Amino acid sequence: MTVKQLAATVGVTQSTVRAWETGRSEPRGRKGDQYARTLAVYAREVLAAEAAEDAAEALRDAVARAEADRQASERQAAQLESVRLAAAAPAAEPPQGIAPPSEPRTGESAPPATAGRDGGAPDPAGGGH
Repeated sequence: MTVKQLAATVGVTQSTVRAWETGRSEPRGRKGDQYARTLAVYAREVLAAEAAEDAAEALRDAVARAEADRQASERQAAQLESVRLAAAAPAAEPPQGIAPPSEPRTGESAPPATAGRDGGAPDPAGGGH
């Protein structure tokens, strides 16, 4: 509120308001009461506007946090769905023409590997030593 607005509301001159505000004189009587009421109303309006601004900022922050939480939940749900689909997928079939490795039958043991001439890899001819 400007000095001009305050003076007009109270019904005094701008120089009178300046004198009150600098302490050169004190508001008295009906004009003093009007001055005090006007400043009190103005102070409440300013405080209410600041409170509304603070509330709006808090609301914007809450909305931003909720949106970030929603996005994180969507990412997590997509990851969980990928894991679920991977776990539910059938085992991959070997390519055609390639037989899966055979396992020994129950009660049988696998044939022993034949060592090669150098004691390392098996001899392709199967000749042993």
